[in-house]
Amino acid sequence: MKYLLVGLGNPKDKYHFTRHNAGADGLLLALAGCDWRTKDLYEFFDDDLDDNEIIAILPSTFMNDSGLAVKKAAKDFNVKNKNIIIIHDDADLPLGQVKLSFASGSAGHRGVDSTIEYLGAKNFWRLRYGLGRPEGEPDLTDFVLQSWLPNEKEILLDFAAELAEEIIKLKTAGWFFKKNLTLRE
Repeated sequence: MKYLLVGLGNPKDKYHFTRHNAGADGLLLALAGCDWRTKDLYEFFDDDLDDNEIIAILPSTFMNDSGLAVKKAAKDFNVKNKNIIIIHDDADLPLGQVKLSFASGSAGHRGVDSTIEYLGAKNFWRLRYGLGRPEGEPDLTDFVLQSWLPNEKEILLDFAAELAEEIIKLKTAGWFFKKNLTLRE
């Protein structure tokens, strides 16, 4: 079985380790040391040594158009929507909280909006990483584009370590995220 893990974020170096790149940075940290390759519209890591093939991608498109890269990778690697896991930030969850959902709406996240638009469906998984929401901050643009504070980086590193464990379980036991999510709740 093939699984496509997608870390959402913006591609330029100035966005690395900003809150909005939690999905991409978390996936990169979880797969640190892996051999990433570049393809049109995304960077990818492909590990097909066992029965379950894990393909991880980092779109090279900006967040608001990331669905284009997701659609292309799903087609390139022949992965069904139900086996796609989009990893992204969520300001509506407290810092460090993780929530997994299937076939849900975007809740206003433009990267997820784009993915729904390009796939023509929402029957994929979303692994949302909580950023928290600053009080009295109606416009989150500045907040999500800021770098992590030192204590927030530590929480992100914990998330990446737990994500790495979940990827190993997914690889060895098949679809594991669904019922046995061990990430911080």
